[in-house]
Amino acid sequence: MPALFVYLLQVNFALVLFYLAYRFLLRPLTFCTLNRFFLVLGIGFSLTYPLIDISQLFSKQPDFSVPFTVIVSDWRTLYLIPERVPASSFWLVLGFLFGSGVVLTALRFLVQLFSLYPIHRSSIPAWHNGFSYRQVKNRINPFSFWQTVYLHSSQHSPEELTAILQHEHIHVRQWHTLDVLLVEVTGILCWFNPVAWLLKQAVKENLEFITDRQMLLSGVNSQFYQYSLVRLSGLSSGITLVNNYNFLTIKMRIAMMNKCKSPLRHVARYAILVPMITVPLLAFTACNDEPTLTPGSSYNAPQSPSVQVTSPQAVVYYIDGKKETNTVAKNMDPSEIQSMNVFKGESARKLFGDKASNGVIVITTKKNQNSPQVLKFNEKLSLPK
Repeated sequence: MPALFVYLLQVNFALVLFYLAYRFLLRPLTFCTLNRFFLVLGIGFSLTYPLIDISQLFSKQPDFSVPFTVIVSDWRTLYLIPERVPASSFWLVLGFLFGSGVVLTALRFLVQLFSLYPIHRSSIPAWHNGFSYRQVKNRINPFSFWQTVYLHSSQHSPEELTAILQHEHIHVRQWHTLDVLLVEVTGILCWFNPVAWLLKQAVKENLEFITDRQMLLSGVNSQFYQYSLVRLSGLSSGITLVNNYNFLTIKMRIAMMNKCKSPLRHVARYAILVPMITVPLLAFTACNDEPTLTPGSSYNAPQSPSVQVTSPQAVVYYIDGKKETNTVAKNMDPSEIQSMNVFKGESARKLFGDKASNGVIVITTKKNQNSPQVLKFNEKLSLPK
């Protein structure tokens, strides 16, 4: 399986686990801020953990603090020549479909993002009871994006306008747009996964829970605030990138506002769920790493059609200027060798002819390194004396 699809499989599997944990174990709780951190952590972890190589943290590195000696007892040379294997048409088609989906969802995201510009350009700065906002020309559902609130003031009473601005400025102060952009980008990468879209809904819903809770803590009249949500629920929700005042199901938001505060002991769920999800996922990716060779270990590579093995006899050996067989070179005592030079490719063919197409190994012994025959041979090859 191509590396891209392995990554996508790991990312989406983690997203499913985090969403199920939130949906069935954490969403009923009133710890909305903790839920925000859990959802953001879950999305961020899902996108990055397949790229983390934790095996390096546990692998024992060889100690080279003391001198060591390497003795080569076999001069046989093994050349592995990889052949290009054409990618399966199945993966090519799947890759095309995935890329097409990413492009379409990314274009949809960009269209929504740039559609905010005409609204911003046609609006004017305004103030009400110490709250800043931008007055738009048309009747719209009040919303905030980044650090700006947009609304049409004439469609609201002064008391309702104050509550709306207070609500939207909570979104602004707590940078809720960052959460929305994070789930939007995740939706682009994981457009094929229904859970990615459910996570988007969950994040936006929880942001409204947080804001509603802050509004009640500020002392706003609960019944008046809930009534204003119901009154504005008929307006279009508009662009999905923004934080709307009457986001989604009003019934769920009102139920959460009237819900009793969850017991503090339920905070333990977060301490249990986070390691319960993240640790096995990290361990699974570590187990999938390819084995590496350590000093003293050996590895026999299996034969496959994509690998060609050249016989060691095809390599030409010269010992002290004389052509020798592989057997003679193999049985040499390494302590007798003064130098060894390897010639490959075009340089080997120029010096030794076509018979050296697979390479030439020139060995000079300590015993004969200064003999006239060896010096002349090495000079011909432009080897150092």
